Amino acid sequence: MAKRRKTTDRRTDWMRAVVFNSLLILMPVVAFQILRSAYAGQTYFEEPTMDAIAQTKRNIDRAFVSLAPTGEAAREQFWLERITRELDAGDVPAARGFVIAAPEMLGREASKALMAAAAAEPLGSEDARIEAAAARKLPAELAQRYEDARQSELRTTDTPAPPTETSDAGTISAPRPDNDKRFTLLGTYPDLVNRTQRWIDGDAVDTTDLKIVGLGLIAAETATQANDARIRAASILRSAHRSRRLTDEFSVYIDEQLNIALPDDRLRPRAEEALKGLETTDVKVERIKEAFTSAIDSGGLRKLERELAHIDQIGKQTSPGAAIHVLELVNDGGDLRRARLVADAGGDRMIALIKESGPVVLSHADMSVNWTARVILQIMALTAAAAAVFWVVVLSARHNLRTREPPRVDPH
Repeated sequence: MAKRRKTTDRRTDWMRAVVFNSLLILMPVVAFQILRSAYAGQTYFEEPTMDAIAQTKRNIDRAFVSLAPTGEAAREQFWLERITRELDAGDVPAARGFVIAAPEMLGREASKALMAAAAAEPLGSEDARIEAAAARKLPAELAQRYEDARQSELRTTDTPAPPTETSDAGTISAPRPDNDKRFTLLGTYPDLVNRTQRWIDGDAVDTTDLKIVGLGLIAAETATQANDARIRAASILRSAHRSRRLTDEFSVYIDEQLNIALPDDRLRPRAEEALKGLETTDVKVERIKEAFTSAIDSGGLRKLERELAHIDQIGKQTSPGAAIHVLELVNDGGDLRRARLVADAGGDRMIALIKESGPVVLSHADMSVNWTARVILQIMALTAAAAAVFWVVVLSARHNLRTREPPRVDPH
């Protein structure tokens, strides 16, 4: 009986040890999965919450407060120097960002007076009222330079144009008859036909640019708010890509998203079929439209459109040209969401901060984690594993106390 009990106890100890060690291995794995979901941008809300925007705005405010030196006169001089520097560089959004950041960059008394003046402004958003009040604090010459630069910026096109398209013969492609600016920024269908033909023939063609143009032109076929957003974002993305402003990591990420939305193994055979034979340009245009449209993966396109929506929003909150500067800091989808949140919270102030701190600006984003069922289950699993480890430790301790032999007493 004692031998059988001893064997049972050994088997029980062995099972406890196996369970204990397995849980010790499992817990870090589950914890890593939770952290990866929380910090890799996988579970963030697609649309930032009001709380996230408000907290990010507070983070931006603190960044500007800490940016300027101490002392009323020194802070104002620093503020004026930054505005002058950006106007000299021709970066109007950054100059406006510093103007709007006046309440945080100036001293306490100057900030109080400025906010009182801004509150007295009859019209406009909060930023617009602050801008108007802060512009009046600038020296006359600098104020005039700033006003001229702002007016010049407002007269420019809304979206940055990519490098000029040329045909195989080296001539500039003719604009569409309707002169729609959306089309001239993305090229034309005849351009798309020519470049697709070169791609099929094995020539060196930038397929990333080809797919951006194709998807943008297809979106331009129907005038809807969603399609307009896709067109604007595609124009910004194309400009950034063709001017080599994207990081290598983000270029790979965008390539992946484009290939999911418009897979090569679906597009190439359809394009080959569309362009075979001798047909007029008009016929080829209609066929290539159908080829690109039918090759789209609807699920992949929806995912890509979410990324394009973030790019479009960055462009809206800053400017299309400034959005290209923002994309230079982005490495993946998580970075893109952080950039969009900072743009929502800071507008042109984001561009000013980029000039001072570069990629650090993305750290000001206060991302809200979306408590999905997957994350909740992972946390529950981690909690259960921790409870099981604790229970095994308790059982082992009790077992050891029971089996410990009592000390022998000497009868003498």
